[in-house]
Amino acid sequence: MSAEKEGDTLCFFINGKKVTVSHAEPETTLLSFLREELRLTGTKYGCGGGGCGACTVMVSRYQPATKTITHYSANACLLPLCQLHGAAVTTVEGVGSTRTRIHPVQERIAKAHGSQCGFCSPGMVMSIYTLLRNRPQPAMDDITHALQGNLCRCTGYRPIIDGCRTFCQEADCCQANGAGDCCLDGEETLEETQREKPELFDKREFLPLDPTQELIFPPELILWAERAPPQTLTFRGERMMWVSPASLEELVQLKTRNPEAPLVMGNTNIGPDIKFKGVLHPLIISPTRVLDLFEVTQTPHGVWVGAGCSLTEVRSLLEKLLPQFPEEKTEVFRALSQQLGNVGSLQIRNVASLGGNIMSAYPNSDLNPVLAAGNCKVSVISNGGKREVPLNRDFFVSFGKTILKPEEIVVSVFIPFSRKVLNILTLNPVLWIKFQLGLDVSEALRLPGVIDVITAKDVPGQKVRKMFGYEEVLLAETEVSCVGQMICAVVADTRVHARRGAAAVKIGYEDLPEPLFTVEEASEKSSFFEPRRMIEKGNVAEAFKTVDHVHQGEFRMGGQEHFYMETQSMLVVPVGEETEFNAYVSTQWPTGTQDAIAEALGIPSNRVTCHVKRIGGAFGGKVVKTATLACITAVAAWKTNRAVRCVLERGEDMLISGARHPVLGKYKVGFMNDGRIMAADMQYYTNAGNTVDESPLVVEKILLHIDNAYNIPNLRGRGAACRTNLPSNTAFRGFGVPQSIMVLENMLNDVAMVLGHPADQIREINMYQGPSVTHYGLEFSPENLRRCWDQCKGKSDYAARRRAADRFNQDNRWKKRGVAIVPIKYGIAFAESFLNQAAALVHVYKDGSVLVSHGGTEMGQGLHTKMQQVASRELGIPPSKIYISETSTNTVPNTCPSAASYGTDANGMAVRNACQTLYQRLEPIRQKNPKGSWESWVKAAFFDKISLSATGFYRGPDLYMDWDKMAGRPYAYFTFGACFCEVELDCLTGDYRVVRTDIVMDIGRSVNPSMDIGQIEGAFLQGLGLYTLEELKFSPAGLLYTRGPSQYKIPAVCDVPLRFNVYLLPDSHNPHAIYSSKGIGEPALFLGSSVFFAIKDAVAAARSESGLVGPFPLDSPATPERACLACASPFTQKIPASTPGSFKPWALNM
Repeated sequence: MSAEKEGDTLCFFINGKKVTVSHAEPETTLLSFLREELRLTGTKYGCGGGGCGACTVMVSRYQPATKTITHYSANACLLPLCQLHGAAVTTVEGVGSTRTRIHPVQERIAKAHGSQCGFCSPGMVMSIYTLLRNRPQPAMDDITHALQGNLCRCTGYRPIIDGCRTFCQEADCCQANGAGDCCLDGEETLEETQREKPELFDKREFLPLDPTQELIFPPELILWAERAPPQTLTFRGERMMWVSPASLEELVQLKTRNPEAPLVMGNTNIGPDIKFKGVLHPLIISPTRVLDLFEVTQTPHGVWVGAGCSLTEVRSLLEKLLPQFPEEKTEVFRALSQQLGNVGSLQIRNVASLGGNIMSAYPNSDLNPVLAAGNCKVSVISNGGKREVPLNRDFFVSFGKTILKPEEIVVSVFIPFSRKVLNILTLNPVLWIKFQLGLDVSEALRLPGVIDVITAKDVPGQKVRKMFGYEEVLLAETEVSCVGQMICAVVADTRVHARRGAAAVKIGYEDLPEPLFTVEEASEKSSFFEPRRMIEKGNVAEAFKTVDHVHQGEFRMGGQEHFYMETQSMLVVPVGEETEFNAYVSTQWPTGTQDAIAEALGIPSNRVTCHVKRIGGAFGGKVVKTATLACITAVAAWKTNRAVRCVLERGEDMLISGARHPVLGKYKVGFMNDGRIMAADMQYYTNAGNTVDESPLVVEKILLHIDNAYNIPNLRGRGAACRTNLPSNTAFRGFGVPQSIMVLENMLNDVAMVLGHPADQIREINMYQGPSVTHYGLEFSPENLRRCWDQCKGKSDYAARRRAADRFNQDNRWKKRGVAIVPIKYGIAFAESFLNQAAALVHVYKDGSVLVSHGGTEMGQGLHTKMQQVASRELGIPPSKIYISETSTNTVPNTCPSAASYGTDANGMAVRNACQTLYQRLEPIRQKNPKGSWESWVKAAFFDKISLSATGFYRGPDLYMDWDKMAGRPYAYFTFGACFCEVELDCLTGDYRVVRTDIVMDIGRSVNPSMDIGQIEGAFLQGLGLYTLEELKFSPAGLLYTRGPSQYKIPAVCDVPLRFNVYLLPDSHNPHAIYSSKGIGEPALFLGSSVFFAIKDAVAAARSESGLVGPFPLDSPATPERACLACASPFTQKIPASTPGSFKPWALNM
């Protein structure tokens, strides 16, 4: 048998070039091979588990039986290298590049502004490219289907869909144009359909799609597949052997001799276990070339489907069979087909097998309950012969176990025609936790490739970082205060060896006597990070005595994971002889990272240079924790005197780096019969976690926004950052404002429900009007706020859609529509005045080209592009002559964080200042030669010994907040907006669809409208996720359950509103920012709450059917489960409420 050989040679093609690997490592994935061996880094490492789509590639294979070539998208992070024998792989580099030519897919996504941070873009390109290879003229459903496995955290998906839509033939369809509601309810007005909408790109400029210009499938692989007799392949690695048999007989023999060896088809189950759980299989059997596992046989009673068929192939088969039989015979087929559309992503379904899905025996399986309920059965084979086993509740023994013997192999699955008798499948998962005491790194140090283990004792400088009077240790020594606190770092020659070394470190803990996890527990023990803050306007206590109604309530809001597509990443390189280091870090604050590294190493900051090329998303999550990780990496580089790279796995990142602060808000509100709110007392408890981070500042910003758009004459707010034993939470887009305003808006909704008035009337009657003053004494004009509100109501045709929703609800019992409209008033700039500064450095070279450096970091918000525009405008030259290489602390020192929606305001003014200096220096040259070119002026200036380099500086406004006096000017100006949303809710499941969204945003005179619209859409979708989808779950012991895209769900393509309109308020000016623009990165995120309140409106309509009126609790996020239970249908009311204390919750209530 070939398993006795030294090992076969692996042969496949990548981007048309033949690749042979003589010693293929079974544990190597295609992604690591592409990035580390071939240096094809366009394919990105996002999650490592096939959940984000950043690593999507196209795999092509020749099928000798049909003489056809199949193309399918797949996740390179899960594809074992050894499984690619005889395949052709296409990566984004093979599709096109700026060095050769860009592909129409790349061009259209780019020109449609579908790439912000760009980290997800290669995966998006490859998914659509694969679709076009299979279907050059796709339908819109094909586009969304192809993209369902690709996540984006920046754009909001709309521009990506717009770019890809240009390949469709149905471009004039209302759905294709985003007007989904006209198909749903016929409410589209003639005026709306005939109104010409502005375009962000010109489709006539696009390169045509020419299928004849694509890479051909390698003829060598076709000849090989047709002529070469199938033979067993064996690949031997460092710890594992991979065997791929060529026949069923040989497969049975292999499994008989090695019953514990797993069978791997798509590697969607075994792969993550090896990578994330450290499971080791000495032998893996890959039967992907055993033809018997792919046979399909139709019988009078149903169809036998080969166990090796991919889930995509199974669904395609079922869809072909459905029209051939009466409906009553195909109920199981339809149920399976529908369920297959919800299993994983398209990339997963393309490789995951039907048999593998069954044998994984997961209790949360999407397919197994349907297969069991449909009376399906499996045909298995072993050395003892064949037998058929029914797929019922007895088949699944426990988590990951079935009644099959270890040596038995599932050959095919029988899916019968429908019968009336159905069974219910239940599984009993078993969980356990084990604790040990002691710390031992000796085993890790003995492993191959492990160089050292870094502990706190290795830190030569400061071992702690200080913030707000509190200390945070870089690496814990004697005590850990949360699950996820860093204790040591394993340094090895490869990522794989480092991961194995980390798994070998033995760490034990003694449980803390009374850990605190929730804000209630922390409040009870007075566990707070000081200072706690309070702010008050008017006399709240007296006002409560004069109102018609007093209502009290509370609102609980969960946290949110940043889920930037690029995880925390850094490379620290020792250079020179004077303890000098170059740090290449994905950080929003290069100077903060530079200072932290210098302190940890005990060296001056001038020995550390921090470089930031670009960041694959950040959203506030790459400031404090990034600096801590960079310190640990720098210590490793200092100790080993070698370059050290640290890139967190997705699960590690989610566990370590913190998230948005969960908040418990309590309120007491006094109001009149007409809806005027006269008094409000609000208290906020944020779950800060185990270290202080920026939590006190988050609390302050929460209290500064408790008024939102409303003039409440008597208003009091109190805020506290609760110290708990969860990983420390940190800054996140909005910095407390989304939590602050959400509690306030929920309070207004309660007022509306108590009075029986529409919520928009309550909002409108309390809104600021005329010259106004905030509760901290800042004077402002709310004129643009009211204009946004009025235009949003007009653009959305609010009154008509409200009436239409009411009619819909009267006609439908189990589906309800809800509408909501919310405003936003968001303060821009840092309340900490010293952060409102920026610097820039501009060089003009002799050939006329310009190099611009500034202190801001590019993380997808378009800052570099806007800085190019500023320089272009000030110097009077085209942007093509201007280049921004990177952000680095050796060109622009003492930078401030790129945060608070202030990056363009501050850095734009600094770049402008530098360019104006240069322009003035060239004035004498221009006067001598007024008709000369830019290049001629620059050359003349050089020969006249005029400096062609200038620094620029911007000293921002002197903002402040005096918390003792409860007054100040913490913001330079306000960004205003309003958002209307309509949803349709399934009351029986809680599932919903956003039918329509209209946003009107006041962003002054935009520097780049296309980018700003992208920021608005991306922020809205992120807000939609915060308020309706994304849920962080912690175990009762404080362990984060949701550590990857398989457990934590961010918005996907399917969550984009069917009709999504963004309008920029016209005739708006802002004298406080560059070119009269306004900061826009954060404000629009809160507008995602309109989806939450529309859902709540639909739930209220459902509750009225059961005779329930008035305020009711619905916490955020409004997940389908919460929405379903809140509807209080006759079905959910039959479920008895659990008695508190009679059960142990599986997760903490955050």
